[in-house]
Amino acid sequence: MKQRYIFATLIMLATVIQTAAQTLKDRYNKNNPVTIVCENENPPYEFLNDKSTSAGFNIDVIKAVMAELDLPCTFKILSKEIVKSYIDAGNADLFLSGDFTLKKKGYYMSEDVISYNQLSSDSILETRIWSKDRQLIDQMDDQYARLKLRGDIANIKDRWLHPEKLNTETTPLAMLTILTIVVIAVIFYMMSLVANMHAKRIHRKSNELTRMMYKALHMGSYDILKFDIAHNRFYNQYGNILPEKGMSFEEFIKRTDSGQRAEFAQKMHMMKDGQIKHFELDKRWNKGTEDAPEYLTLQGHAILELDKKERPAYIINAVNDVTKDAEIKQSANDLKNKYNVLLNNPYVAMAFYDVKGNIIDQNSLMMKLGNTTEAVKHMQPLYDARGEIASYFVITEAS
Repeated sequence: MKQRYIFATLIMLATVIQTAAQTLKDRYNKNNPVTIVCENENPPYEFLNDKSTSAGFNIDVIKAVMAELDLPCTFKILSKEIVKSYIDAGNADLFLSGDFTLKKKGYYMSEDVISYNQLSSDSILETRIWSKDRQLIDQMDDQYARLKLRGDIANIKDRWLHPEKLNTETTPLAMLTILTIVVIAVIFYMMSLVANMHAKRIHRKSNELTRMMYKALHMGSYDILKFDIAHNRFYNQYGNILPEKGMSFEEFIKRTDSGQRAEFAQKMHMMKDGQIKHFELDKRWNKGTEDAPEYLTLQGHAILELDKKERPAYIINAVNDVTKDAEIKQSANDLKNKYNVLLNNPYVAMAFYDVKGNIIDQNSLMMKLGNTTEAVKHMQPLYDARGEIASYFVITEAS
């Protein structure tokens, strides 16, 4: 039961505080700001600056408090006689004064002293805030205590009353800031220098590869196909494999042998993205049409070429048309296969002899017969390129 009463009391207090705060904001707003009146100019506590605007330590303290309360305010610095008439008529919300007789006139005094004014060697005037609005005074006292605890009041005091402290503290901080900026600038410069050197090294390597490629071009029967990445198109750089106007990437891939198409396309895409710089070429490519294909066997290298900003720009395909060599190789393989078939014939004994009659090669059946010339039924001379007999092909029927 006791806890219930305490809980209800707390709710009531919270409601009262919230209502009071709302009432304070309702009374003071942009149209009706808190009016603060100061007695005469008293630098550096309160005075009019060269722009005829209120300035000083006390002014900044009150502005800081009002900012925390989220209340607009305005200042008036008047003569003592006019301030007295304002006090008597109650024409201001707050007064900055060291006159304690205001208490007798129904004004509430702030708990904290805003500032001390040294009048003489043995006389000090305390400046306080006075108002007939008790709620406003209480709220200002609360916020002033928070600002003082936070160190904000001390900072304002140093700015107006002890500027030499700020200069002493600011100089090392400024030096540290400058030093930090210089160090960061040096680091960025070094990183930029390293990156630039790396880029130049890559560019130089790319140029060297290109020069090597062109040297190889003039030493052999190479064709150069240049792929322009920006326009997605192949062109003849050297040779005439492609049409005069070049060929699109899609068409070029389509003409590649179906068994090699996917791998070649994948490597070209990786090179366009800069993932690889080089790969070897070995593919069959249709120079003709679908109805009348004319397949070429192309071997060589693909090399990536960079632009001035070190971005992929071109892919150079240096290819050698080895179609005839491939055909000759295929014919040789076919001949070899036929030769193997003949040598492995189980019914005919066969052997090869050089011009001096020494055995070069023979099948298993001839080995059984013992290579005797009596068993020879047929001897065929074989000629070299000069038309001279190089060897003999001997055939013997098995009995």
